[in-house]
Amino acid sequence: PEALATGTSATGAPVLWWGDIGDNTSSRSYVEVHEIPEPADLRDARVSATTYRVRLDDGQDSEALLADGDRLWLIGKGLIQGRVWALPYPLRADKQVRARVVGAEEGLVTDAAMRPGGGYAVRDYSEVRIYTGSPPGTLAARMPLPEQVQGEAMTWTPDGTALIIAS
Repeated sequence: PEALATGTSATGAPVLWWGDIGDNTSSRSYVEVHEIPEPADLRDARVSATTYRVRLDDGQDSEALLADGDRLWLIGKGLIQGRVWALPYPLRADKQVRARVVGAEEGLVTDAAMRPGGGYAVRDYSEVRIYTGSPPGTLAARMPLPEQVQGEAMTWTPDGTALIIAS
């Protein structure tokens, strides 16, 4: 998995979105996003996922998956600039769907996270950018990140007042 996000299914049930979206060699004809029902209790259990195959026309590597309910976006990791794709709504598991480019992002994006209450954040290896609105939102702030061996993960605290980053 390259990215995880929490959201809801088309029926409103809580789910985990698991993105097999990386493509370091730009050779994949599609990526996959898996919808996993979020269990009511944390315990060992067998779960099933619904898999959605998504075509990205340019085959750009992606490491960021954003979910606002059942609306999903991917952000590419391009060296200079990455693309922002909106996934079709509703997703269809019975056929490969095509993501639509809706904007651009600065390069080397390693993760992104929707902010509880609105907006989102995008990180690279050295800074985080905070946006208002849905992707591609409006840049509101940018902040340097502390040095990390390989900063690749980020999420908001449940109240949306702070970011948690990981290497």
